[in-house]
Amino acid sequence: MGNEFEMLNDPEVIEKFGFDQDSRIIPNVLHDICVPDVKYICTQPIDLYVPIPATGGDLVTGSCRNELIPLTPDVSCDVSVICAEESLKPNCLGVDIRVGFQIVLTPPNPQLCPTMVINHYQDFECTTFCPFPSGAPISGNAVRNALKTIDGSCVVVKDLCCHIDNGQCSRVHITGCLIDKLWKHENLIVLAVKPYGGVTVSQEFPEPHKIGECQPCPPPANGGRCGCC
Repeated sequence: MGNEFEMLNDPEVIEKFGFDQDSRIIPNVLHDICVPDVKYICTQPIDLYVPIPATGGDLVTGSCRNELIPLTPDVSCDVSVICAEESLKPNCLGVDIRVGFQIVLTPPNPQLCPTMVINHYQDFECTTFCPFPSGAPISGNAVRNALKTIDGSCVVVKDLCCHIDNGQCSRVHITGCLIDKLWKHENLIVLAVKPYGGVTVSQEFPEPHKIGECQPCPPPANGGRCGCC
């Protein structure tokens, strides 16, 4: 930690990041802050298959219902998160999570076959949490008791990727990792640095850039065709 802070005192680094020139970056300043403090964490893999909606008469009789077959393997696949929301389970034994994924399938020649956009909504649940930083998992009534002290939560979706699964029925296979964090408003005294003087003003970028709660079938990007699953 000491070496990392010492790097911040390099004159070139100070100039690049606009730090105040008249003070060294030393982690010896106590700050009294009110912030969301993560208390419990639930981690689980994302591993799901999304059907590809039919787009014409290219259906194979007797195989998959309402799917486009075949889909050439040279179609590229991209996936991103378009929304996320959480709610407490009615019995207070965990958290229900919904994540919206937007899948963009792009053929090698979009002029011959247009880009397809699929908005897919997937439900997850967390009923086992690991207290931070001890990591000893809790569930059942222990989670119910923990939720009595929790003010909110946040969702982390990482390592997302997708590809076309070329079985008998074409699917989009999405993998990644979902992390749900339960936090409590806390008043903390922390050891930190304050490299800037002056006035700081922050804001959150509004929609459509903002990733908000999930709504039914957000419009597709890039003017492509939309399928909701």
